[in-house]
Amino acid sequence: MNIIYEDENIQVIDKPAGLNSDDFEKRVHRLDKDTSGILLVAKNDRTLAFLQKQFKERKVQKKYIALVVGHLKYEKGEIETLLGRAPQDRRKQKAFLAQDPGAGSKRQAKTSYRVLQRFENY
Repeated sequence: MNIIYEDENIQVIDKPAGLNSDDFEKRVHRLDKDTSGILLVAKNDRTLAFLQKQFKERKVQKKYIALVVGHLKYEKGEIETLLGRAPQDRRKQKAFLAQDPGAGSKRQAKTSYRVLQRFENY
């Protein structure tokens, strides 16, 4: 595991795919187990509360780069959906359609995307 940045309040970790972010006691946010990326970990309770509030109030902008199999129809766009716990496994998140049963209790999610590069086999 590679520590990208560290000071007296935080560690910024390059989390590899396969590592469960729930294993970090003071993680500020989470990444899915199969997702690699930057994980922010607080080193004290005050910093943890402050940073989690920033994420909750959506003051933090998250960016992802994904390798997609197949071709997207449009070069850029937005996907709006509802997110909530997966009925089959409450530890996982699932996207729901507005007409799905129980969708009213889910939270809104919006993803903007744009194609950075196209590859012949993807």
